[in-house]
Amino acid sequence: MADNIFGKASALILTGAGVLGISYGIAKYVTDFEAAKGEIQNLRGQIAQLHEVLAKAEFGNDASRIDRLETRIGELEKKLEARASAPAATVAAAPAAAPSATTIKAHLDSGGFDGAASDGTTRWPFRVTNVRLGADFQFEAALEWTTMKSQHLIKGRYSDTSLFFKEVDFIKKGNNNVIGCEYTLASQRPDGLSGTYENCDGNAAGGTIDVKWW
Repeated sequence: MADNIFGKASALILTGAGVLGISYGIAKYVTDFEAAKGEIQNLRGQIAQLHEVLAKAEFGNDASRIDRLETRIGELEKKLEARASAPAATVAAAPAAAPSATTIKAHLDSGGFDGAASDGTTRWPFRVTNVRLGADFQFEAALEWTTMKSQHLIKGRYSDTSLFFKEVDFIKKGNNNVIGCEYTLASQRPDGLSGTYENCDGNAAGGTIDVKWW
């Protein structure tokens, strides 16, 4: 009789552990907070049943079995307390930073960015500094072609998914006398943007451009 009761108690422990695993999985991966709370409540019910089995069990002089069962219940209760706070933490962490205009604006607010343009044959690195934001998502800045010792004034705009700017004037000519190029970057990466450029003065060839945020 005692072995039978102990077997039932062990089965309940395994069931409780299984439900505990489900609760943890839901708390970690499922956004439905109410469902997670329901599973945790179910686990509390399983632990209550274990206590009832213990109260009715008669194991004679085999106190070690009772000790092991009580220890297991204690472990489950500790895990339950830890898991009970997991859904709230998961829900709190759910909102992720959206790759929106606010994010692009934040990068522009940092003051600049690095990048490189290429016509497929030659690669020209550059650095954009002194970014000044205006109304209606407009901005202007200084673009320095670092290997050509040239600096151009650029004006552009940004949106929730892209960045556009055009070289409109010389700040310092250096070895790059071409302006007028229009740069459109609409392919987002975790660390920047990629795109193309065209319409340069003097029919200069277009190409590709990559931007890396600071």
